[in-house]
Amino acid sequence: MAMAVYFAQLNNVASKFLLWPEVMIAAVPYEIKWHQLAVHCLTVEVPRSQIFYALNGMVVGLTRVDPSIIMDFESSYPGMVKFLSERMPMAEYLGYGLVRGIDMEKKVFYITTPEPADRLEQVNCLMISKNELPSRVYACSKKHYGNSILPYVCGDLPQM
Repeated sequence: MAMAVYFAQLNNVASKFLLWPEVMIAAVPYEIKWHQLAVHCLTVEVPRSQIFYALNGMVVGLTRVDPSIIMDFESSYPGMVKFLSERMPMAEYLGYGLVRGIDMEKKVFYITTPEPADRLEQVNCLMISKNELPSRVYACSKKHYGNSILPYVCGDLPQM
C-alpha cells in the first residue's frame, strides 16, 4: 500500500482526481537511455540475458551509486546495459519508478515516477527488489480503460 501512496503523487499530472490505475496511465513516462544507467537486482540472481524481462513492469529503486562500481560492457557487448561489480552496493535512494516499457531498438527505458526531472538526472542505477504496486495497476479492462492500460495482466477489474 505504501507504493500506491507514493505513486499517488502522480495525480498532479491530471486536472481532475484520478484513481488507480488511471493515474499510471495519465502520467507521461520519462525516456532514459540505457547508457545513462546501470541495473542491479538485490533480491535474486538474474542472468544478464534475462535482465530486461526482470525489469519490464517492475517498481525499481532510483538510486545513485559510486560510479567506480559500474561495469560497462559496451565495447565487448554492444547494446548491453551496465551492471554493478558489487553484490550489495551502498546506494543513495532518490525515489521509486515503474518501468513502463523498454524500447530495444532505441535502447531506452520508459519510467514513470513522481520525482521531478532534476532529481531523476542524479540517478545512475535502477535497483530491482521486491517492491510492488497493487495488482489493480497491472490489470486491464477495456470496458473501463480502453486500450491504453499497462499490458501486463488482462482481465476485468473488480467493481469498487
